Amino acid sequence: MLFLLTDIIGRPVIAMPDGTPLGTIDEPVFDAARGKIVAYRLKGRPKHLLSTVDVSSYPEDAVGASGADVAQTADDLPAIKPLLERPVRLLGTTAVSESGKRLGRVKECTVETEGHFLAKLHIVPPLWRPAARELILPREAVLRFERKRVIVRYDGKVRPAEFEPETAP
Repeated sequence: MLFLLTDIIGRPVIAMPDGTPLGTIDEPVFDAARGKIVAYRLKGRPKHLLSTVDVSSYPEDAVGASGADVAQTADDLPAIKPLLERPVRLLGTTAVSESGKRLGRVKECTVETEGHFLAKLHIVPPLWRPAARELILPREAVLRFERKRVIVRYDGKVRPAEFEPETAP
């Protein structure tokens, strides 16, 4: 199943099956080398993270965690700690073609619930190009993520894809 990243941000995290609240999803921790979200920062639990390994489900209007003790600090997650020191932001990042043309900003990301891999980038054009349409590019078009931009393969001739992700049950 697929979800939109902005639909997950702000959702409460609850321990399954008892419903104990653990915090609220703040922002993703993205591993650019693997093209996947590896954890979420939690609001209401300063310096705590929810590893995507511990996400058990996406019930309506919440994120289900596999237990009440899964919120961890960066020290508890040594593989994730380096990603926190040099974070790669997804939303708001500048998208640039491999030839160097600025395409716009990443407005949205579609993510797979299985594996939390990036599926698509939704790119809105810059304000000075009002006639340009939003681009929805598949993960295969992403060449690399840099700290403040994403480099994509886009020649301007491919029609923007129309896509409606499934909503989480």
